[in-house]
Amino acid sequence: MIRANRGEAPEVLEEKSTSNGKKELARARDYFSQPKHNNDFKFTAYSHPTVREALRSMFLGKCAYCEHPYEGAFTEDVEHFRPKARIDTENGILRPGYWWLASDWNNLLPSCARCNKTKTLSLFDGTSLKVGKGNRFPLTNENLRATTEGGEINEIPLLIDPTKEYPEKLFKYEILYEKCIIKPESTDLQSIDYRKARTSIDTYGLNRRGLVKERSRTYVSLASSIEQVKLLAMLLPTTPLELKDTVTNKINSERNHILQLTSDSSPFAGMCRWFAKPFLNQVT
Repeated sequence: MIRANRGEAPEVLEEKSTSNGKKELARARDYFSQPKHNNDFKFTAYSHPTVREALRSMFLGKCAYCEHPYEGAFTEDVEHFRPKARIDTENGILRPGYWWLASDWNNLLPSCARCNKTKTLSLFDGTSLKVGKGNRFPLTNENLRATTEGGEINEIPLLIDPTKEYPEKLFKYEILYEKCIIKPESTDLQSIDYRKARTSIDTYGLNRRGLVKERSRTYVSLASSIEQVKLLAMLLPTTPLELKDTVTNKINSERNHILQLTSDSSPFAGMCRWFAKPFLNQVT
């Protein structure tokens, strides 16, 4: 997971009163002000094709949570960071959800189905866990849960929003039994940084078996290039003159590969940046 800049809202969700989102919010306010509403209000503005395209561009075709690219592998969901219809908590289901944020640009993220839809999946170590955000939205203090517009300002979520926080400060990566797993950066189990990282890892399923397999493949490619650069750079001073250009070109090629793997558009850029820190510090 890496930071992304949200950018301007698509026209259908702009603040102007004539936008689809604004009109829908006005209807929702009227609906949810009725004491006997049955919670079946249909939100549609957020699913407009231009919203999907804006979200795809924001995260360069990757899931906001796991950084897996959609193309050829996953379906792309328009995900509500704060759930719009209901909230699933450890103590039961709360209704309605954050209906006033259903078409709020700042509440929308692109997510793959694995990170978004709740399902019990196998983790990298063979254990199983209910993963996928679904309608879950845990807080540090349930008593501060918003029930009216604007109340969310008092909440402290236990899930990371990569458009408002810097995930790379909260996560670290480790190779365990040749598998690349993600962990909280903080070791203080009571700290908010640890709790947010741990909850996000478990809720989004960032150590699910299939994802770890893909992330580990990328790590192997990265680690190979880093070792190649180190070895060739060490040998370069004693390389015969007629081979120096060949070795130099190979070094540059491997360096470019590393830089590509750590770029925003690449899958698992957060992980690659973590392991490439010493290399990046030398070349920047």
